[in-house]
Amino acid sequence: MLEGMRGLLDVDQLTCTGKTLGENIAGAKIHNTDVIHTPDNPMQSEGGLIVLRGNLAPDGAVIKSTAADPKLLKHAGRAMVFDDYNDMAARLDALRFLVRAARWNAVGGAVGAHGGRGLVLQI
Repeated sequence: MLEGMRGLLDVDQLTCTGKTLGENIAGAKIHNTDVIHTPDNPMQSEGGLIVLRGNLAPDGAVIKSTAADPKLLKHAGRAMVFDDYNDMAARLDALRFLVRAARWNAVGGAVGAHGGRGLVLQI
């Protein structure tokens, strides 16, 4: 991946190996460009992050653009807001026969990746 980004990096900087970044990545190859994209072959033509704003996210929220179906990026109508994963799971299980997905949008307040080992990504 770093070799594919060489033009954006200061490859003369020393790393913890005692070698420069350029020396460390010399000869590296990207074997599957469908998995590892470069700036010359981006996964999407525009940025990888989207900032969402609105009454459900008055301070804003950030999502990966590839993590959401484009039809979810704009919603008008009812929504359910959850405090955490357990709240979401319990309420959606209780309502699964009552809620029609086409009419609702589920939003997690504190739901999603928090980092660290075993991080959970909610989709």
